[in-house]
Amino acid sequence: MKSSVRASLQVTLFIAFVGALLVLAWLHRASGMLSPKVGVGYWLGVAGASIMLIVLVYPLRKRLRILRNWGKVAWWFRWHMALGILGPTLIVLHSNYSIHSTNALVAFVAMLVVVASGIVGRYLYARIHRGLYGARIEARDLARDAAALVGEIGREMPLDRNFMLALETLERDAISPSRGLFDAVARAVRVSSGARSARRSLFSALGDGASAIAIAKSRPATDVNRHRAHCRELARNYTASLRRAGTLAVYERLFALWHVLHLPLIVLLAITAVIHIIAVNLY
Repeated sequence: MKSSVRASLQVTLFIAFVGALLVLAWLHRASGMLSPKVGVGYWLGVAGASIMLIVLVYPLRKRLRILRNWGKVAWWFRWHMALGILGPTLIVLHSNYSIHSTNALVAFVAMLVVVASGIVGRYLYARIHRGLYGARIEARDLARDAAALVGEIGREMPLDRNFMLALETLERDAISPSRGLFDAVARAVRVSSGARSARRSLFSALGDGASAIAIAKSRPATDVNRHRAHCRELARNYTASLRRAGTLAVYERLFALWHVLHLPLIVLLAITAVIHIIAVNLY
């Protein structure tokens, strides 16, 4: 089993497990099985709060020199995401879906905001990396992949030279530096529009009479439809690579902004959690 498939399966099973716990707790919320003040419910809160504090270690690991050699970043990131879901889940179980004080409400809302922020960050991370724990994507690599695909398309079917030059211009536009977020968004829209137009032109060329004759002459009749399907798949992959190269700068800038906001939210969550714990135990 490939590592990417295995990682996706592990994530799916983990989310299913967490979802099953939350549903089970919801169905039995009126049974008195869990109480925030005593027994299992109380210790679930302690465990959840402890896990949320452990989650803080990951951003500290990236910023404190003394921690930078403590394991691989991918390993830390994997546990940061897992604990970032498990901790809030235990807190929800601890609350038994009922909040009875202002400080608990503030801490709970802060936790939900951090979880939502983490989900957004996970989405942005996936857009600029290869797989869940893969290397960061470079726009030039995507453009190189696109150029290789269009080169293969050109070998498989006749393409107009002016059309090829237009594609090269589009590829250069996809990797050109952006001057800011709005400029990156404008370029992404422009490249995506150009990629869609290129795909339509390629599909049209496959149905064009001259192209059909050229394909038919170069291949047995039984292979023509298969060949066309192959060319269509190449065209889809080509335009997908172009679109991703064009939108990469947008996601990179959004991810940088998210980084600026996410850590203060985690610190705010830690402060509200400490206040809640002190209030519960003193009053």
